[in-house]
Formats: sequence, C-alpha cells, structure tokens
Amino acid sequence: MKETAEDPTIFLIDLAKNSPNYGKIVQELPSHGAHPCHICYSPKNSLVFCSNYTGSTLSVFAYKEKRLELIETITYSTGVTGEKGNKKRQEAPHPHSVTLDSTETFAFV
Repeated sequence: MKETAEDPTIFLIDLAKNSPNYGKIVQELPSHGAHPCHICYSPKNSLVFCSNYTGSTLSVFAYKEKRLELIETITYSTGVTGEKGNKKRQEAPHPHSVTLDSTETFAFV
C-alpha cells in the first residue's frame, strides 16, 4: 500500500507459487481515501476492507476472479465525538484499522 494523501494506492500481489506472476503486482488501484493504513480480508464474504486515516473513510472492495473492485467508501464524519487526543492534529475521527468478528458478520473500525 502507498500511504500518501496525493496518490493513495493499494496493491494486489500474486502469491501463488506456481504462477508466472509470483511476487508481482497484478493490480494497483486507489484506496479511495487519503493515507490508507490497514487492510483486512474476509475470505467468507470475498471482501477487502481498507481503512484510510485522513478523511475518516473505510473503503470496501469485492475480491473476485483475482481482482479487486470498489463496492463503496464509507465516511465517518458525524456521530463520533470525544474529548481525548491531540486537538492540534486530530480535528476529526480517523480509523487506524478494521478487524472482523469470528463469523465475519461485523467489522470493527
């Protein structure tokens, strides 16, 4: 993943040892949010989640036929409040990661 604001990118790398593309980037696509910081895969649902630190977004991709396709980007801009943190550099909520429950029914952001 390229963790930038200017060109935030995630990469799909072929890890099939018998593939001629082993270890190579086979897809490169925008994370649909600045500073992507964590990726989580749901094998049960064939979904990939990418948390984007700046902009408070979670991008959801379908994984099918060895390709990623954006389903939606969720923005967390309202409903989250708090008094903790460094107010000089944290003007809004921002996800650091996403984790799935054991049934892959819920995502914790």
